[in-house]
Amino acid sequence: MTSLRLLALGTTLRRAALLLTLLAATPLTAHEGHDHAEEAPLPGTLAPRFEAVGEHYEVLGVREADPHRLTLYVDRYADNHPATIAQLEIEAGEQRLVAHPAAPGLFSVDAEWLGSETPLDLTLTLNGPEGDDLLLGTLPPAVTAPVAAGAALTRNWLAPATALGGLLLLLILASRWRRHRAPLAGTLIAAALASGVPPPAHAHGDEDHAHAEATPPASPALRAGAGERPQRLPDGSLFLPKASQRVLAVRTLVARTGEHRPARTLPGQVVADPAHGGIVQAPFAGRIEAPREGLPPPGRAVRRGEVLAWLAPLGSGLEQAGARAQAAELRAQLTLAERRAERLHQLEGSVARKDIEAAAIEADSLRRRLAAIDGALLGREALRAPVDGIVSDTRSVNGAIVDARATLFEIVDPRHLQVEALAHAALPGGTVEASGLAGRGSDALPLRLVFIGAGRSLREQALPLRFRIEPVAGDAPPLLAVGQPVSVFVRVGAPRTGVALPAEAVVRGPDNQPQVWVHSAAERFEARRVDTQPLSAGEVLVTRGLNGGERVVTTGAALLAQIR
Repeated sequence: MTSLRLLALGTTLRRAALLLTLLAATPLTAHEGHDHAEEAPLPGTLAPRFEAVGEHYEVLGVREADPHRLTLYVDRYADNHPATIAQLEIEAGEQRLVAHPAAPGLFSVDAEWLGSETPLDLTLTLNGPEGDDLLLGTLPPAVTAPVAAGAALTRNWLAPATALGGLLLLLILASRWRRHRAPLAGTLIAAALASGVPPPAHAHGDEDHAHAEATPPASPALRAGAGERPQRLPDGSLFLPKASQRVLAVRTLVARTGEHRPARTLPGQVVADPAHGGIVQAPFAGRIEAPREGLPPPGRAVRRGEVLAWLAPLGSGLEQAGARAQAAELRAQLTLAERRAERLHQLEGSVARKDIEAAAIEADSLRRRLAAIDGALLGREALRAPVDGIVSDTRSVNGAIVDARATLFEIVDPRHLQVEALAHAALPGGTVEASGLAGRGSDALPLRLVFIGAGRSLREQALPLRFRIEPVAGDAPPLLAVGQPVSVFVRVGAPRTGVALPAEAVVRGPDNQPQVWVHSAAERFEARRVDTQPLSAGEVLVTRGLNGGERVVTTGAALLAQIR
């Protein structure tokens, strides 16, 4: 029985020693339910930085791992575009230095006095094409970040407590089992030593706390780019470092409140200009024959009068036999008429003039009738292009038999296209301002439209409106197809107060409601719920949720909405 108790005691002590060893050696982690290894760093843990905003420029200064080095991002205040200034002067008391750009809108300076352990009041002088700015900013002190307070406190009390528990366990067991303390001494001593070993300090990221007591390590946030990544903050706003803004090409626009006429959206489609388009139809039933260069495919440019195809007449055997018999009879009549006209011409002077002319006319009529019949039997009809343009559609195949009035080719001039829209409600008289949008999403093509007129006959219980597509000066005509749907924006009604923004500035939020991103600080963006109305193909009117003077993200707004 004693042996069994000793064996159980030995097993218990070994387990206790292992438990104490693991307890002492386990690295410190977050509180229950949290994981610091995956938790996104908050802006408060970033490298020390300051902002300075002027009339023309916005400057963000970031202290690097080297406390004497400072990186400066200089952007135009209005549109967040990297500023192209030649140089930047920095002053702090009697200290002064001149920074030269390393890249557009990016400066890096290095000076001993920048490593001050007290805040530095800086004066920045900028000279650029947009104007001159004198900015003030405060550079945070160059201090090293100590080990996290919670981790240090936990380590301070955990090691002594573990050691004390091990010693108490040693004393209790030793007093109860004096006879067998010698065989177990090694185990108890190992447990006591393990309990007294301070736990190793595990650094966050790639820190090394081996010399934490001698030299406090620099904060990992002081390293270039450490923890500086886009992230959504608890209040719903976004933290987007300047470096990421440059990569995403985030651009802004200063909101201006004004009076604007909202637009009504009408369904429409692209149609051909009647004066610069046409169709080619078969004048009679026949067989299509290709010209020497072949039948023109869609998209081929053609000239007016160019032969597109040949149409050979088509008839049954009985019809052809009857036509040949009629042609033979006409030839006989034509021969008699020509001979009679010749005899009368020889008797000119003794025969009345009117008889000579009547014989000549009769012969010419028979000749024309015979040519028509011969052409119907043996000849081909040339199908020619009615206008200059391109072939937009073709329904002809070499050797195909077509009926009379069948449409074979459609020709349009891409430089002269129109849009027809249907208005289900009456529009006020006067000049109609309109624009169009062909397609949807990011591939939508804005169109400049000029109102031509409105029909006076309802079509599908709506009034048809015609608009001419005006190409942008210097640009090629837009690539459009006849029948392509177009959203037409017609400005009607009384003006409303609001902020006009590019359509790309408005995105959909998590609740599928329209919102914009406001550039509230150098690296901070806030989502703002707004009410909008269309203004044109590329603009919207924000009637609620936005104030004048705020900077609204235009380019890159859709990318910001994807940051989580």
